[in-house]
Amino acid sequence: MPAFVSDTFTDTTGVLLQDHTGEIGASWTKHPGYTGDATIDTNVLYGAGIAVFDQYYASGVPDGADYYVQASLVFKTSVASAQWYITGRTDHTVAAGQDTYYYISYLQNNAVWSLGKSVAGTATELGSFAQADGADHVARLFMSGTTIQESIDDALQVSVVDSAISAAGRVGLGLLNVTGSPLVDYSLDTFSAVSPGVPLLNVGGIYQPFQLWLEEDLLE
Repeated sequence: MPAFVSDTFTDTTGVLLQDHTGEIGASWTKHPGYTGDATIDTNVLYGAGIAVFDQYYASGVPDGADYYVQASLVFKTSVASAQWYITGRTDHTVAAGQDTYYYISYLQNNAVWSLGKSVAGTATELGSFAQADGADHVARLFMSGTTIQESIDDALQVSVVDSAISAAGRVGLGLLNVTGSPLVDYSLDTFSAVSPGVPLLNVGGIYQPFQLWLEEDLLE
């Protein structure tokens, strides 16, 4: 399956994400209304170190609205209020305060992975999965038609049906790293987005995009 965004955040320490270009479709633009700057240090990405989010979208354009977004998360030490998220079907044309996308986020205060949506600036959690911090993880956000899914470390944790956002949009990421250091909180190690390239199927009457995409990806 072809990746339309891929970034290992390999760059000179101190480079801001908006000044960095990744491997595939990964020129990054700060989303309107966000003032924080994500920064690269030793090939990982961390947040601004102030109590504001930084949020970006990538230049890569998907073939359609059915794709997944993946990020690997590197744990350093636990710090309250740290948060990160990845987004799909992101409307990058909206004004500040009108954020529209599906997302997976992790908030250390709650020790919860959340699957949710933001529509015209109003966020709604669609499901969640509790897990204490303390380890590295890989998160995937799957979108296929109205089936929206969250997997953590190749295990499907949340699956919902939601029709609020149907346009392909772009993919993106955000971080709230209150310390402003890659040595604490969580940092992002890699980021990618992949189009399935083929229609997905119902298996025994059950729609299973997560399993089908994952199996195809592992076979390539």
